[in-house]
Amino acid sequence: MGLLAPLYFAGALAVALPILFHLIRRTPHSRQVFSSLMFLSQSPPRLTRRSRLTNILLLILRAAALIVLAAAFARPFLSRAADLESTRAGGRRVAILLDTSASMRRADLWQQAIRRAEQTVDGLTSNDEAALYFFDEHVRPAMTVTEWNELEPARRVTILKSRLAEAKPTWSATHLGDAIATVADALADAQNANNKNAPEYAARQVILISDMQQGAHAESLQNYQWPKGVLLEVHAVTVKQPTNAGLQLVRDAADEPTARDNTRLRVRVNNEANSTKEQFSLTWATAAGPIASLQPHSVYVPPGKGQVVKLPWPKPELNADRLVLTGDDADFDNTLYLVPPRRENVRVLYVGDDSFDDVKGLAYYLQTAWAETAQRKVELVQHKSAQAIADTDVLGVRTVVASGPLVPASSAALRRFAQSGGEVLYVLSDASAARSAADLLGLDQIPIEESPARDYALLGRVDTRHPLFAPFADARFGDFTKIHFWKHRRMKLPAAAAAAATLRPLAWFDDGDPYLIEQSIGKGRVLVATAGWNPADSQLALSTKFVPLMAGLLGRHDAGTIDAQYLVNESIALLSAESATAAAAPSNRALTGSDGKSIDLAKSAATFDHADQPGIYHLSENGRDTLLAVNVHPDESRTAPLTTEDLERWGAKVGKPESADEIAARDRRLKSAELENRQKLWRWLILGVLGLLAVETALAGRLARRTATAAAN
Repeated sequence: MGLLAPLYFAGALAVALPILFHLIRRTPHSRQVFSSLMFLSQSPPRLTRRSRLTNILLLILRAAALIVLAAAFARPFLSRAADLESTRAGGRRVAILLDTSASMRRADLWQQAIRRAEQTVDGLTSNDEAALYFFDEHVRPAMTVTEWNELEPARRVTILKSRLAEAKPTWSATHLGDAIATVADALADAQNANNKNAPEYAARQVILISDMQQGAHAESLQNYQWPKGVLLEVHAVTVKQPTNAGLQLVRDAADEPTARDNTRLRVRVNNEANSTKEQFSLTWATAAGPIASLQPHSVYVPPGKGQVVKLPWPKPELNADRLVLTGDDADFDNTLYLVPPRRENVRVLYVGDDSFDDVKGLAYYLQTAWAETAQRKVELVQHKSAQAIADTDVLGVRTVVASGPLVPASSAALRRFAQSGGEVLYVLSDASAARSAADLLGLDQIPIEESPARDYALLGRVDTRHPLFAPFADARFGDFTKIHFWKHRRMKLPAAAAAAATLRPLAWFDDGDPYLIEQSIGKGRVLVATAGWNPADSQLALSTKFVPLMAGLLGRHDAGTIDAQYLVNESIALLSAESATAAAAPSNRALTGSDGKSIDLAKSAATFDHADQPGIYHLSENGRDTLLAVNVHPDESRTAPLTTEDLERWGAKVGKPESADEIAARDRRLKSAELENRQKLWRWLILGVLGLLAVETALAGRLARRTATAAAN
């Protein structure tokens, strides 16, 4: 027997009240004299025992009715122990998500995080399933739920702790929102490897252990649909000394005056809002330490503010390659690695009939894309298409951009220029340029015709392995589908040339026609584009892809990249084996890490994506040495903490799931309610109350008649 609402049985105590009041009643002691009764004779009251109860049976019936009514409200039900036994799994499915980003290098944050993770592991029961994930820019599983279930139960915790002990913080940025979403999905989708028919775990829990810094990009959770049944529990680790100031390089826009000044360096010092300090200093240094001959530069930055500082570059003979910030409590982000500026003077020859101020032509957009910067000054020279190009016209020229029909002498001269190491981009303005394109590519003829008329064409595919398209290798930047091409020329490549791999398409339209074709010639190459960037042909010049593409044409394909400043894990463009010539074989390249150790580069690699430590890297490609500065992402310096309310505002379900005992108790309550609702014993108790009241009424009437008869006699 069980009761669904046992507190209602307290109503049965009301039965004792009338009995108690009857037992403690007293005869009144005071008397009140009424004048109207003075002529009547006194009738002394009949003396009875004070505590004597009368009509016991009637009292019992009334009390029983109240007790049965209270029992009905308590909603009793009949059950056995087996009926209330919980059939749901008593364990949890737990995923520990541990932050290993660069900001976790502050003070003792990492040690705190490991202790928190070990405490969580120690709290696991034999019914629990567990997984371990590390995250910074990407999520790395250290142990999945499937692996946990495949291990022997006695070894699970030991192996999990050993993998925790092997972990250490990286130098990468933090993508907290993406990491939470990835692990929440994995937790929701995980299956019980031991029993596919086992019921779902009642508690799915992501335990996040992180410093919750504001630069973690947790706002990406806004675009995520949180899975049902998964809860996020946050264990934030904190530092006692919160002051942190970050240092980053300020890159000037090409149209700013400072972009043309190579003598001064601009850096930004940011001080966090929870900082307790505001005085800092900047010191030039080398790998051996601070340069004694250069005085530190003092900087005042209030909490929550940033300050741009202009500093002169040290003399080259000092070999200064880093700027060190001092004055705060965390030094993981206090070193800014720098490569002294190199300004290249690049000469470009444009062969075409449109002028540089003609907004309908190609040349106008070239001079815009190749504006002067601190690293490069471009001299753009024009040559008319009808005039023959002599070998002297291309002396000192890095790149030639040509359009329209060329005279045969010009085609021959440009081909010799490419063989000697130059780069030629030929834009097909119409089908009449087929002869010039064939001469540049060294072919007898190339069938070229205008593509069939339609609304517009799109670039359906590009070869992001090629250095020209390497800046778009990241999926965030590789979408070319927003660029409309109104017209393009359809070129049919000779089968023999395609089979010999002398002609290689780098980009294709959505109808399969090639857009950009490359041919390696000697030390250089020829590129042929089947559509221009002028407004009549396309929207390419108005897109964000145009400037990086044009910048790629200026970068020597047989040497290193021009840009020397990178962030940790940022892609560094290399010479790929597919685009290399015999004179510029990729086997002649070497990369030395910031720790001085040589890094193996795959022969076919077009980029290096594993610069996982800040410092100065040394790249040697085909006889040209390039210094590369790799720094910690500036967002890692934003160490002011987020709150769990921020995560909830962005859609995360934050909370602590029920324990196994709480789940079992809740299941028992649900089963009790189900049994009571099915049996409905309260209905029979109400009928019993009505029966008792009927008997009580009949008995009370009989006693009343008997009393009246006795009084009459």
